[in-house]
Amino acid sequence: MSPTERHNRVMKCVLGGLLLGWFIKMPTFFWTYFNSTLHKYPMSFELFPSVFENPFIAQVFYFLPSLTVFAFFIKPEKWRSSSKLFTGASLIFLLSSIILMLHSATYNDATFVTSFWVSLWLTWFSCHRQEEHWPHACTLALALVSVIFLGGFIGKCSADWWSGKVLYGIIQSFFNHWPFEWLKNNTTFEELETISKVMSWSIIFIELVLASCVFWRRSIALKYVPWILLGIVFFRTWRILSVISSFMAVLWACLYLLPSKTAEEAER
Repeated sequence: MSPTERHNRVMKCVLGGLLLGWFIKMPTFFWTYFNSTLHKYPMSFELFPSVFENPFIAQVFYFLPSLTVFAFFIKPEKWRSSSKLFTGASLIFLLSSIILMLHSATYNDATFVTSFWVSLWLTWFSCHRQEEHWPHACTLALALVSVIFLGGFIGKCSADWWSGKVLYGIIQSFFNHWPFEWLKNNTTFEELETISKVMSWSIIFIELVLASCVFWRRSIALKYVPWILLGIVFFRTWRILSVISSFMAVLWACLYLLPSKTAEEAER
């Protein structure tokens, strides 16, 4: 596979991950939220300027990234056109993420935070097609994951998380899918408290592991970190794909940027 084809494949893979995360909750939540709920019950806070309270602004910039699907139909041989198209697509995601991170209706959804960082990476990568930039692209992708999960780890370093109280409350309130529904129906309150404590420690440990991935060997981190993220989806809910699918895509895509074994042996 030529460097041009590899670069093109990486761009498509990451863009696909962004689209999946951005729109995966649309059928069950965002479609009604943007097209009906926001117009019936507009939000108003003193903190936000009027432009970031307008429901039409949120609506437009949520659906705007759907235009980026046209980047998948560009022919591989049209490289100059495809590079410009991918740059435009990544800029659309970047702008939309910024607007929705600042909008009063969507600022609290982590979907747009992770989409911002991945689209920023994609914008940079679309402008750096040369192979000498690819090791930096892999390191930057891992750094994004590390920083996000470092924030999660630090946020959970509290007495309530260490004791399991936070997770216990979450399980009791709105975690009604497997395995949490089964746990609530088949354990006593005391047993569930103990299980919540152990699970809290496990979550904190996993986030610490993910926060350290930028220091791992690149080939190992890019292969296995996405599977850890997929495990989080399995044990929580498919909805969290809106937050981490773009990370999974950028890490898996970076596998195409790793040098071949022959090239590694030649460097040694």
